[in-house]
Amino acid sequence: MHGTYDLPEIALGDATVMRIEEMHGLITTHLPQLHGPHALLGTGAPPADLAPRMHAAWTSFAHTDDPGWATYDTERRATMRIAQDWTLTHDPRAAERQAWHH
Repeated sequence: MHGTYDLPEIALGDATVMRIEEMHGLITTHLPQLHGPHALLGTGAPPADLAPRMHAAWTSFAHTDDPGWATYDTERRATMRIAQDWTLTHDPRAAERQAWHH
């Protein structure tokens, strides 16, 4: 299961803590130190359906080994881009990944 966050209004990155929070619907936390232009959660609100969609994907993955999108492999590198709309992409960080091989 491979996914990346692409939500310009919140600075999610690939932080594991965000995965835990989104699974339990805790992203709407009101801790002021987590909000702001340079903070973990950024300045905006996450999509309303983020927690239930991620919960469904992780539950499906745990039970069936299928999160609902193509399996990640080193040829296609299928990655779900998680934003307002979820989009399956292939090798979205190719240039960054290839830079490590030179």
